[in-house]
Amino acid sequence: MLFTLFKASGYFFSCVIRKLVHNADSDKRMKLTKKRLIDSLRALEEGKTVYQARKIAGITVRYMYNIWGEYKKTGEIPVKGLKAGKPVKPIKAEQEKIVEEVYAKYRICASRLVKRIKRDYNLHIPVYTIHKIMLEKGLAKHKEVK
Repeated sequence: MLFTLFKASGYFFSCVIRKLVHNADSDKRMKLTKKRLIDSLRALEEGKTVYQARKIAGITVRYMYNIWGEYKKTGEIPVKGLKAGKPVKPIKAEQEKIVEEVYAKYRICASRLVKRIKRDYNLHIPVYTIHKIMLEKGLAKHKEVK
Protein backbone atom coordinates (compact mmCIF):
# COMPACT_ATOMS: atom_id res chain seq x y z
CA MET A 1 0.00 0.00 0.00
CA LEU A 2 1.28 3.43 -0.78
CA PHE A 3 0.45 6.38 1.42
CA THR A 4 1.28 9.94 0.46
CA LEU A 5 1.65 12.44 3.24
CA PHE A 6 1.37 16.20 2.75
CA LYS A 7 3.49 18.49 4.85
CA ALA A 8 2.66 22.13 5.56
CA SER A 9 5.77 23.29 3.69
CA GLY A 10 4.42 21.85 0.45
CA TYR A 11 6.62 18.76 0.18
CA PHE A 12 5.15 15.35 -0.51
CA PHE A 13 6.47 12.29 1.25
CA SER A 14 5.62 8.78 0.26
CA CYS A 15 5.63 5.89 2.65
CA VAL A 16 5.48 2.28 1.55
CA ILE A 17 4.10 -0.29 3.97
CA ARG A 18 4.97 -3.90 3.14
CA LYS A 19 2.29 -6.48 3.44
CA LEU A 20 3.57 -9.34 5.60
CA VAL A 21 1.36 -12.38 5.12
CA HIS A 22 2.22 -16.01 5.75
CA ASN A 23 0.85 -17.21 2.40
CA ALA A 24 1.74 -14.18 0.30
CA ASP A 25 2.79 -16.31 -2.66
CA SER A 26 -0.02 -18.87 -2.35
CA ASP A 27 -1.77 -17.63 -5.49
CA LYS A 28 1.10 -18.92 -7.66
CA ARG A 29 0.62 -22.21 -9.49
CA MET A 30 2.51 -25.14 -8.02
CA LYS A 31 5.18 -26.57 -10.34
CA LEU A 32 6.98 -29.41 -8.62
CA THR A 33 9.93 -30.69 -10.62
CA LYS A 34 12.04 -33.68 -9.60
CA LYS A 35 15.05 -31.44 -8.87
CA ARG A 36 13.04 -29.18 -6.57
CA LEU A 37 11.54 -32.19 -4.84
CA ILE A 38 14.98 -33.73 -4.22
CA ASP A 39 16.36 -30.40 -2.99
CA SER A 40 13.49 -29.87 -0.57
CA LEU A 41 13.71 -33.45 0.79
CA ARG A 42 17.47 -33.01 1.23
CA ALA A 43 16.81 -29.78 3.15
CA LEU A 44 14.42 -31.62 5.47
CA GLU A 45 16.98 -34.37 6.06
CA GLU A 46 19.57 -31.72 6.94
CA GLY A 47 17.27 -30.43 9.67
CA LYS A 48 15.60 -27.45 8.04
CA THR A 49 11.95 -26.74 8.77
CA VAL A 50 9.10 -27.80 6.53
CA TYR A 51 8.38 -24.14 5.80
CA GLN A 52 11.93 -23.62 4.52
CA ALA A 53 11.77 -26.81 2.44
CA ARG A 54 8.45 -25.84 0.93
CA LYS A 55 9.95 -22.51 -0.14
CA ILE A 56 12.58 -24.42 -2.12
CA ALA A 57 9.95 -26.57 -3.84
CA GLY A 58 7.46 -23.73 -4.29
CA ILE A 59 4.56 -25.71 -2.79
CA THR A 60 2.30 -25.40 0.23
CA VAL A 61 3.27 -26.53 3.72
CA ARG A 62 0.53 -29.16 3.81
CA TYR A 63 1.64 -30.67 0.49
CA MET A 64 5.24 -30.70 1.77
CA TYR A 65 4.11 -32.62 4.86
CA ASN A 66 2.33 -35.15 2.60
CA ILE A 67 5.44 -35.66 0.47
CA TRP A 68 7.71 -35.87 3.52
CA GLY A 69 5.44 -38.47 5.17
CA GLU A 70 5.35 -40.57 2.02
CA TYR A 71 9.15 -40.32 1.69
CA LYS A 72 9.67 -41.43 5.31
CA LYS A 73 7.22 -44.31 4.92
CA THR A 74 8.60 -45.77 1.66
CA GLY A 75 12.18 -44.50 1.69
CA GLU A 76 11.90 -43.57 -2.00
CA ILE A 77 11.32 -40.22 -3.66
CA PRO A 78 7.56 -40.05 -4.38
CA VAL A 79 6.41 -39.65 -7.98
CA LYS A 80 4.00 -36.72 -8.17
CA GLY A 81 2.08 -35.29 -11.09
CA LEU A 82 2.14 -38.31 -13.40
CA LYS A 83 -1.22 -39.72 -14.46
CA ALA A 84 -2.98 -36.96 -12.57
CA GLY A 85 -6.47 -35.84 -13.45
CA LYS A 86 -9.62 -37.39 -14.77
CA PRO A 87 -9.21 -40.49 -16.94
CA VAL A 88 -10.20 -40.19 -20.61
CA LYS A 89 -13.55 -41.72 -21.54
CA PRO A 90 -13.46 -43.99 -24.58
CA ILE A 91 -15.63 -42.93 -27.52
CA LYS A 92 -18.57 -45.29 -28.01
CA ALA A 93 -19.38 -46.81 -31.41
CA GLU A 94 -22.95 -45.47 -31.28
CA GLN A 95 -21.63 -41.92 -30.77
CA GLU A 96 -19.41 -42.31 -33.84
CA LYS A 97 -22.36 -43.58 -35.87
CA ILE A 98 -24.62 -40.70 -34.78
CA VAL A 99 -21.96 -38.08 -35.54
CA GLU A 100 -21.36 -39.56 -39.01
CA GLU A 101 -25.11 -39.61 -39.79
CA VAL A 102 -25.72 -36.05 -38.59
CA TYR A 103 -22.63 -34.74 -40.39
CA ALA A 104 -23.71 -36.42 -43.64
CA LYS A 105 -27.13 -34.81 -43.30
CA TYR A 106 -26.13 -31.24 -42.30
CA ARG A 107 -22.42 -30.83 -43.25
CA ILE A 108 -21.68 -28.37 -40.43
CA CYS A 109 -18.98 -27.93 -37.78
CA ALA A 110 -18.78 -29.76 -34.45
CA SER A 111 -20.13 -26.89 -32.35
CA ARG A 112 -23.29 -26.75 -34.47
CA LEU A 113 -23.65 -30.53 -34.57
CA VAL A 114 -24.08 -30.57 -30.79
CA LYS A 115 -27.42 -28.74 -31.09
CA ARG A 116 -28.64 -30.91 -33.98
CA ILE A 117 -27.78 -34.13 -32.12
CA LYS A 118 -29.49 -32.83 -28.99
CA ARG A 119 -32.61 -31.93 -30.99
CA ASP A 120 -32.80 -35.03 -33.23
CA TYR A 121 -31.52 -37.76 -30.89
CA ASN A 122 -32.09 -36.15 -27.48
CA LEU A 123 -28.47 -37.05 -26.64
CA HIS A 124 -25.64 -34.77 -25.50
CA ILE A 125 -22.24 -35.42 -27.01
CA PRO A 126 -19.57 -32.84 -26.05
CA VAL A 127 -18.07 -30.66 -28.80
CA TYR A 128 -14.58 -31.96 -28.12
CA THR A 129 -15.74 -35.56 -28.54
CA ILE A 130 -17.54 -34.73 -31.79
CA HIS A 131 -14.47 -32.95 -33.09
CA LYS A 132 -12.24 -35.93 -32.18
CA ILE A 133 -14.59 -38.27 -34.06
CA MET A 134 -14.62 -35.94 -37.06
CA LEU A 135 -10.81 -35.78 -37.07
CA GLU A 136 -10.55 -39.58 -36.95
CA LYS A 137 -12.98 -39.97 -39.85
CA GLY A 138 -11.36 -37.21 -41.91
CA LEU A 139 -14.45 -34.97 -41.74
CA ALA A 140 -12.57 -32.09 -40.12
CA LYS A 141 -9.07 -30.67 -40.27
CA HIS A 142 -6.77 -29.98 -37.34
CA LYS A 143 -6.26 -26.23 -36.97
CA GLU A 144 -2.72 -24.99 -36.52
CA VAL A 145 -2.11 -23.02 -33.35
CA LYS A 146 -1.10 -19.46 -34.11
